[in-house]
Amino acid sequence: MSATKTELTGGNFQDSEGNPLDGGYLTLRLSQDCTVPGVGNVCSGIEILITLDSNGNAVAGQYVWSNLVMSPQNNYYRVTGYTAEGQK
Repeated sequence: MSATKTELTGGNFQDSEGNPLDGGYLTLRLSQDCTVPGVGNVCSGIEILITLDSNGNAVAGQYVWSNLVMSPQNNYYRVTGYTAEGQK
């Protein structure tokens, strides 16, 4: 059985003043190229966009590869949050 992606839920992401990132988004970039057994390679140069709802939570139905199923170990996603207007 090959690995499956993990659905992102929740988050409650906020700006620096504690306001929810209402209608904002996140970008995720993998720290290094990785391999998912039975699937193939995942390139670190591809940015993933995750949309957020009015409470700063990930909108349902968005999936990424879990770090646990990728090798080499100790990989991570660099996450950057943005307002609905595109400000970091």
